[in-house]
Amino acid sequence: AAQRAQQMASEAASRAREVASEVMASMEESLTERLKLLSDEGRQRALNLEDQFKEANHRISLQESDLKRSKERTAQAELELSQLTNRLASMRIDVDVQKE
Repeated sequence: AAQRAQQMASEAASRAREVASEVMASMEESLTERLKLLSDEGRQRALNLEDQFKEANHRISLQESDLKRSKERTAQAELELSQLTNRLASMRIDVDVQKE
């Protein structure tokens, strides 16, 4: 009877090791799949962020170009205004001289 009990205990321990091994293998497979999924999601997020970064840089570049053109137009308008102001002042002087 003692020998039978020992044999049953040995079989139970062996079965417990098999079940534990199966559970560990299943957990490892599940964790491996989850890790792959997370890795894929991470790569996709990185690609999305890279696309957003490129798009933002492109918009900034366009805005900088627009700003540069606006500054150039403003400078040209200021130059033209200065020239017109000088002509007007010259014309006033001519008119004043003719009145005298």
